[in-house]
Amino acid sequence: MALKRERPLPYLYKTLKKEHSNRSIPSKKGIVKGIFLALALFSAAAALVLALTISNKTFKALKRAKWWFLIVTLISWTLYITFDGLRMVFLARAMGERLSFRRSVEVVMVGIFLAAITPFQLSGFPVQVYMLQREGLSVGTGTLVMAGRGLISAIPVLLLLVPSLRISSIPFSSFYRAFYIYVLGIGSVLLISLLLLFIDPTLFLGIIPLRFRHIRTFIKKEVSKLEMAGSALRKPNSVPSLLFSLIFSFCTWFFYLLMIPIMLKALNIPFSLYKAMSVALLLQFALLWSPSPGAVGVAEALGGFLLIKICPKELVGVLVILWRVFTFYLTAIIGGILFSTFSLSEIKRKGISP
Repeated sequence: MALKRERPLPYLYKTLKKEHSNRSIPSKKGIVKGIFLALALFSAAAALVLALTISNKTFKALKRAKWWFLIVTLISWTLYITFDGLRMVFLARAMGERLSFRRSVEVVMVGIFLAAITPFQLSGFPVQVYMLQREGLSVGTGTLVMAGRGLISAIPVLLLLVPSLRISSIPFSSFYRAFYIYVLGIGSVLLISLLLLFIDPTLFLGIIPLRFRHIRTFIKKEVSKLEMAGSALRKPNSVPSLLFSLIFSFCTWFFYLLMIPIMLKALNIPFSLYKAMSVALLLQFALLWSPSPGAVGVAEALGGFLLIKICPKELVGVLVILWRVFTFYLTAIIGGILFSTFSLSEIKRKGISP
């Protein structure tokens, strides 16, 4: 008997929607459209930044560049991804679950790929929870792991935000001050929501309209598992794993922010390490909850505004492109490959011929 043939991407999303009934999961057409939109926006933004900053000095400066430092940047990127995976492994361990390092890294990268093609970077969440479920975690525990990762990731940023503002000495215009207030407002709402998810998951039922019956049913079904994982976090033996997860979160941010100073070194630009990393943190903070897919366009515009404080104007465009390629697009591309591989593995598991 011939196997039923099914294309990987539609099949995975059909499975996700069937098992999770989640309307936030985009369609295949939405993903393809998002990829082309992200590439178009990045190309346009990069071209604009280069057009505004490139000059004869740019080509002379590039001749003095030490390009081998980009290999060091790649090493820093590898360490950033490694520690990001490790913090999720230890967070799951704090909840009494076993999560492989390989799957945690896949979940991180696939999330970044989906963040690159959807507004507010939200569509990756249900897919990431689904991937954790395939690793043996319940949907409730997987949801708590992802929520906990977001919370632990925000702690270093919030602790270092004020010192970074002082060290960077950046005079903010009214527009950028308003933008940061907007980001802080959205971030505060999301962080409070994550905290409430840990404290009492049933609180979310009260704010979900009755017409969204599928979401209410899903939450009711998983609340008990969320509460079990949450109670595991409150046990004394979970403290060491939580501490390791928090330490790895600081390490994740350190190697992520270190990439900009290394790029400055590659471009042979003198810099202050503290100021360069402070500017990098402020830049990343502003992009955490950007409304555009993958913060495309917003990242390049803000990058041009902030990075000119630590980089000569003629090289700002080059630095912005390098920064985006190493800190975002490289991870998103690998995440897209992993996403396709995961789709194929799901098809084989179900006995469907791709």
